[in-house]
Amino acid sequence: MEDISKSDQAMIEDLNKPNILVMPGDCLLKHQSDIIASNGTYLKNGLIYSSVAGYIQITEQQESHPGNDDDDNKDMTTKTMEENNSSSSSVQNQITKRIVKVIRPGDRQIPFLEPGSIVTCRVIRITSSFAKCSICCIEDHILKQPYTGLIRLDDIHDGVSSQQQRLRQVNRCFHPGDIILARVIAAGDNHQFLLTTAAPELGVVVAVNDWNEPMIPLNSAEVLCQRTFSKETRKVANIDLIA
Repeated sequence: MEDISKSDQAMIEDLNKPNILVMPGDCLLKHQSDIIASNGTYLKNGLIYSSVAGYIQITEQQESHPGNDDDDNKDMTTKTMEENNSSSSSVQNQITKRIVKVIRPGDRQIPFLEPGSIVTCRVIRITSSFAKCSICCIEDHILKQPYTGLIRLDDIHDGVSSQQQRLRQVNRCFHPGDIILARVIAAGDNHQFLLTTAAPELGVVVAVNDWNEPMIPLNSAEVLCQRTFSKETRKVANIDLIA
């Protein structure tokens, strides 16, 4: 039997935490002899993937390990000794199988990455025309693995003309490291999602400066560093408007 490594064991424990949400196609674990892919999963190239959106559930099952063929050649004395130690040998012959499945609770609605979904993201890169984000949560559910989101310049603000929109700069709305709330507009290619922060309740909820220091919101367009008292512009989320 292939022994499970400490790193794999730690990964299993992390995956078995509540509220870990997976999407179809998410890679869950490396397949091993003591790991069984069950409902809501599939095997591909030695890896276990999720086939549905839901929550990971990992359970343990005890199975009897078959004896060796050499046991038939043992003499009666050895067999008698084994029978006397049946309690210990039965423990040795038990192996633990881990069953990995993805479940969809019956009456509980599972959030999905689809148009209209509210997501929490970390800004990882900005250009003159868009901000690239790492999507880590849908509503209050943590994703097992992040997805990529793009916020185009025209989708940052609402209620302004195209000419005014182009005068705005992405780096005056977001900064790498900022945590933002956004809404999914559409799914793009290669698991990338188009996002918007146009609504007043969407935008930056936690800002950081160039030194990775947290900054607090002052209004809908500014944040403040409490150490240096310097101000920077952001597209700040008005979270009081969230229902």
